[in-house]
Formats: sequence, structure tokens, C-alpha cells
Amino acid sequence: MGVDVVICGIVYKFYKNIRENAKAVADAPAFDLTRELGRTIRDLPQSSVPYAVVRGSSQALRLPINSQHAIGITGVVQQLVLKEHKTKWSWRTRWWSDTEREIQNLTNSVPFVLRGLHGGCDVEVVDALKADILDLHTIHDQYQPVQQSVTEVILGFFLGEHSKGFQQIESMLVEGTVITGIGELVWKHGGLQLQAPSIAGSGKFYLTQMSQQSLVSKLESDGRVLKIFIGLFGALGVFILMMIGRRWYKEYKEEQQRAEERRHHEELRAERRRQERERRGAQGVDRAPSNSERSGELQCVVCLTNPREVLIQNCRHVVCCADCINELRPRLCPICRVPFTDVTFVYIS
Repeated sequence: MGVDVVICGIVYKFYKNIRENAKAVADAPAFDLTRELGRTIRDLPQSSVPYAVVRGSSQALRLPINSQHAIGITGVVQQLVLKEHKTKWSWRTRWWSDTEREIQNLTNSVPFVLRGLHGGCDVEVVDALKADILDLHTIHDQYQPVQQSVTEVILGFFLGEHSKGFQQIESMLVEGTVITGIGELVWKHGGLQLQAPSIAGSGKFYLTQMSQQSLVSKLESDGRVLKIFIGLFGALGVFILMMIGRRWYKEYKEEQQRAEERRHHEELRAERRRQERERRGAQGVDRAPSNSERSGELQCVVCLTNPREVLIQNCRHVVCCADCINELRPRLCPICRVPFTDVTFVYIS
């Protein structure tokens, strides 16, 4: 139950953040990159818009980054990833499974701007790598298998892993790509800049090839998926609570029944002992009967006074009264010395 509550809390936190981000993106004003935009932003209080949407093509402010694998392609952001693919023996599943390990992950960037699609002004993008969504285009993805010798194959078998090959991936934000930038739009150092929001709760920083509406739809879709998970884990939590409640109620009713049986047995025992005292009083007996006087009766083997009243569940012996069975330490049958945990009250007539 605790794990379910923790998972529900974590998923709900993500859902709440996505819902708030979707609303912030949907409510953010969109600005065309015209020549008048700089003057408009400069005349605003604090010369900034806390959360705004602009759309333009990416252009480097200095020499762009040249692709390492595709001749003639340049960009403003580059990511190089090197992965090793292996086959490893799993002691859990008792089978070989494919795994991968990231050996290298490098990201390079140069200052760039978003340029108006029909001329106008430029907006410099500050710290593009801080964007929560930064769409990059994969321009190179090559897998190079490894040729292993017989010795390496045998050694890998005993070590529990084989190297299958290496994968090189190059992704770039290519120059000229149309980007939707969503963040804080400010007038600084004589120009417009787009940066991560400085006010907490304003929204997240996005540099995506999707339009504003498409991004809102994607965030809402992700929120619906998380909402389904919340419903599933919530239903699981309710089911667990019902099972716990059912178990508690069952134990409560059983305890009530046991208490009622104990009360009933005590009443019967008191009645039988009252009758026994009356019988002895009628016979003029004011002492406990001797062994010879009890030879024909089924008496408790411990106190030799009270009648046998309990059945030991484990060995099925009926040898003790209710008073003595509660005092037995350790809990062993007085006859066969078998450990027991439960007894049943019986009456021999």
C-alpha cells in the first residue's frame, strides 16, 4: 500500500507539471519577428515578456559546426553518441539478453539566432542546451559489428558477456531549420534574446520544430497517459484498502466469535463446578477427592482436580482443564510433549 501511494504521488506530480506547462504554452503570446518587435519589447516594463513564443530559422552568429559524417551539413548544435552493444547472461532469467552501454555523449553548440521567416529581426537564443525540449535531427546512425576470435568467444562465454558491436549516432540542429522557441523574451545589450524563464512557474524552455498548438497537443496527450496511470494505481490502492479492510473485519468477527465461545465455555464450566460442589456438599464432602475417589473420573492430569476440558489440536489429546492449559510453559502436551498453538474446548459427559 505504501509503494502504491508513493507511485501515485510521483505520477501525480509529473501529471501536474505537464498540465501546468501545457496551459502555460497555450496561454503564451506569439510574436512575429518583425522589425518593430524590438522596440515593442524594449518599451515594456522591465523590457521583457516572461513567457512568449517566437518562430524562426536557426542561423549561426559565427562559424557553424561542420558534421563529422555528412559532408556539407552544418548546424548550431551537435550531439555525438557512441554506444556499445553487448549480449549478457542473466542469472535471473537464465538466458542471454541484449544490452547497450553509452560510452560517450558529447554536445557542442555555437551562438545562434532565430531569424524571421520573411525578414525582420533576429532573436538570439541564450543557453540552448538548457531547453527542456531541444529537437535535433539524426544525420548519421551507423552500427559496426565486432569480429571476435574463437578465444574471445570462449572467454566471453565464461565471463557471461559478448561484445556485439558499436553504434555511432550524430544528431544536429541544422542551420536553416525552422524552430519554435518558447521562453522569456527580453531586450538586452541592444538586441532581443530568448532564454529560459527566470520566474519560477512561468513555464519551461522549449526549442522544438513543432508549432505552438502541436506542442500543446503533445503535452496534453502525455498528461492523459499519466492520468490513466494515476487511475490505475488509484484503483489498485482502493482494491488493496478493500482487501485490508476485509481482512481486518474478518479477524474482528473471528475474535468476537472466540470471545463469545470463551464466555460460553466459562459459563458452562462455572455451572458444572457449581453442580459438582452441590453434589459434594450433599455427600458431606468438604475436601478434594483423593486419587482413589477419582479413579473412575476423567480428571485433568496436571491439577488432578478439574475435569478435562480442552482438546489439543496438534496431537488430539484431551488431558487438561482450561485453567492448567493456560499455565503450561512451555506449550507442550503433558502426555506426548508435542508443541501446540491452539486448543478447542470440549466437554466429556
